[in-house]
Amino acid sequence: MDEAESRRWQALDLFKALALLPMIAIHVQVWWFFADDKTYLGPPAGMTPEAARLFLDGIFRPFFRTFGTLANLFPVAAGAALRFALDPWWDGARGGLKDDCGPALWKVAIRATCLAALGFSINLLTWGPDGWSSWDVLPFVGLSSVVASLVLARSSVRALLLGGACAVFFAPSLRGMTWLAGDSYWRLALLGSSSGDHFYPFFPWFGCFAYGLWLGHMKRSTAGPAGRTFFKSVLGLGLALTSVGVFSGDFLLSFDPSNIWGPTVFQPSTAHIIGQLGAFTLVMALLDLRPTAPAPRYGWRSVLSRGILAIYAAHIIFGYRLTDWLNGSGSLWGLAAMIAGQLVAAYAVGAAAVWLRDRSRAGAPEKPGGHRGSGAG
Repeated sequence: MDEAESRRWQALDLFKALALLPMIAIHVQVWWFFADDKTYLGPPAGMTPEAARLFLDGIFRPFFRTFGTLANLFPVAAGAALRFALDPWWDGARGGLKDDCGPALWKVAIRATCLAALGFSINLLTWGPDGWSSWDVLPFVGLSSVVASLVLARSSVRALLLGGACAVFFAPSLRGMTWLAGDSYWRLALLGSSSGDHFYPFFPWFGCFAYGLWLGHMKRSTAGPAGRTFFKSVLGLGLALTSVGVFSGDFLLSFDPSNIWGPTVFQPSTAHIIGQLGAFTLVMALLDLRPTAPAPRYGWRSVLSRGILAIYAAHIIFGYRLTDWLNGSGSLWGLAAMIAGQLVAAYAVGAAAVWLRDRSRAGAPEKPGGHRGSGAG
């Protein structure tokens, strides 16, 4: 095992693999029933309105509200992954990056640019010229990675966590300020919109990214058999944060069939965000109790987590077009077959990505410091 692989957080890999499954299932169901990926305008051809409504209210709505919450936590997972990627440049005494972290900042900036370019390319290939600029998870993660790394270069992970908390708590107030109103692109990227065409605005979602990085730091800073020290360190916090969301009545994801990806999902209440951070904390604490032995190279966990970018790109581009082409049958059996087929395709794409990545690493010269990669992919 190389050094990059030894830095992987096995529980985080498992979470990404598990969260990918409902994300694919939800996307396929939305594409099957919702025009332009956001609005329900009636049943697809071949399905009666009664059957469609029964499925949406009886199956899809609870599935979306429950498991959509899990899939919506990818920004938190991305923050945790960045903490592990920055490990070679980490100053434990300072709680931030070392003074000579220039190579790390360049690496993060290059990766952020590639993520943004990939995200906009996916938009272009999926939605066409009119939708290429939609702000989505990959540009958001790229921007958040750069901001977080700059904060860590100048200060500490505690300062980053404080800034993230401000992003969560001040987001509703910022959205309500008239001088920030308008339709400029950066306003949409920073604060979001009600159109359902732009996702993961910097406020409040940077708070989730920062919290994920801090949680990754907690894992990296603790040790113990089967991760029990980490479990004990974060269990109380996870329960407290989750309680905020549960007792507010706003814990689960909201469902608005007239604008499914609208502000109810990507401009949620502060209590919802806090509750979801608590849920992520509890899930990671429980997953971390599992044995830490690496997964088989081409096991489902390893393939889905390490190949997640390739899977996401292929799923959005080809999955949307294939679902849009075939949903004229209107059959629920056809929908089930489409979901199953795309899950199988996800494994195939992920396995190909892992194989290509391993081949490129095998042929790459050893870098100074004895590592070939970040281990955060």
